[in-house]
Amino acid sequence: MGLSATLASTIIMARLIVFTGAFIVSTLETTRCLISIYAHSLSLLSEEPLSLKMRISEVNDSSVAFYVVNEGSKTIFLRETGYRWNSVIIAYNGSGWRSYLIRDYRVVAVRVSGSNISFSPEKHKYIAPGEEAYIIANLPAGAPPIPHNSKVTVVFASHYGACAMREAVRT
Repeated sequence: MGLSATLASTIIMARLIVFTGAFIVSTLETTRCLISIYAHSLSLLSEEPLSLKMRISEVNDSSVAFYVVNEGSKTIFLRETGYRWNSVIIAYNGSGWRSYLIRDYRVVAVRVSGSNISFSPEKHKYIAPGEEAYIIANLPAGAPPIPHNSKVTVVFASHYGACAMREAVRT
């Protein structure tokens, strides 16, 4: 009985040492992974946030023309074949407030902000940081015209969730 008790105790002690070592290694690895995830999330937060600005250039009875300026750090994709990444909302008061979600807007030009350097919107289907797009959004068929001296609110909602909003008056 003396040898078997010693042998059993040795086996139990070896398993306890292995279990303790595995527990310590897994705890250290989990801590290392959590620190890595935390550092990565801090680096994402330190990036410059997405910032869009808008300038309305023209308000007609059935369309609004405006510039969307990307002042942030991410590229705004405008469209792919048959798919628009962003939305335009036009709201105005014409015999009661009306608002329309417009997905079928027209990108007329994309250019570097504050310059005359422009790109073809057929080939340059995005607004990189420091660029702006000239967009024309038409009201849907059957929508009443925007009355003279009516306040018009235009919202450009990007696929990132950032929005640019501006108000104008149809003159």
